[in-house]
Amino acid sequence: MPIPALAADTAVPTAFTDAAARTDVVALGERHDHAGHHRIQAAAYRALIAAGRRPALVMEMFSRDAQAAIDALTAGLGPSPTPAAVDEALDRMPDVSGFTAGGWRDWSAYRPVVAVALDHGLPVLAADWPMADRRALSQDGWQALPADFVTRFGLDQPAAPAVVDGLTAAITAGHCGHAPEAALPAMIRVQRARDAGIAGAALDALARPDIDQALIIAGSGHVRRDLGAPLYLGDAAVLAVGLAETGADDPEPGLRDPRPDEPFDLVWVAEAQPREDPCIAFRAALEAMNTAPK
Repeated sequence: MPIPALAADTAVPTAFTDAAARTDVVALGERHDHAGHHRIQAAAYRALIAAGRRPALVMEMFSRDAQAAIDALTAGLGPSPTPAAVDEALDRMPDVSGFTAGGWRDWSAYRPVVAVALDHGLPVLAADWPMADRRALSQDGWQALPADFVTRFGLDQPAAPAVVDGLTAAITAGHCGHAPEAALPAMIRVQRARDAGIAGAALDALARPDIDQALIIAGSGHVRRDLGAPLYLGDAAVLAVGLAETGADDPEPGLRDPRPDEPFDLVWVAEAQPREDPCIAFRAALEAMNTAPK
């Protein structure tokens, strides 16, 4: 049955809430710089709560080593925070959560979705490894992460060939075709660790007695069913939603079924947002490096 069209990218179709009602984890995979995707995230979060669920918020943009500080900040709000208290907590969140230290820049894009969690007394969980851990993981291997985490998600076991091939292709594409071949094994290791970290945060959320769902906010690559966090979510029922934008194949915003090459359960299309091709700047930087005096 076709999924109804979405009149505006901040409206939430019944098809989404119906699908989400049957799941433990809802994963929304964004383009980080897309304003329409961020509006969808906040609207979707409010819709999950309006449907009677208690979804914890799992953020790729927050650092796992900051969880205690995040918990302290949100605990200070109490069960019925005032708007002023929520605003103050939101002002502090980028520094407390590791958002700023992690190199993320546009806090205003993520503030509204975090505000939904704080307004409703829902926990906020950090999903990503700090930069120092990622560097150590790249250089030193799995010993850079806690042994129990590595064992829990089987990270010390070889990934399936299809996963290795898929991650290789995704990483190469993400580097505009210029990912250094010698670095690919380390880059794949880091990507697997990050995906498992997102899954681990979601599972930790579901273990809380007052939580019955987790909402993951992450880049689209992290919520792919074939390569990302869903691989590590075990028996949890997952709804993986890829956020896209209008173009030749999607002339109108809306929620639709995925095409064969889209590894999601649903695809939510927002209005296109003009942007420069990042590969133009990337290639220019490579050329500058190659022509610089040695």
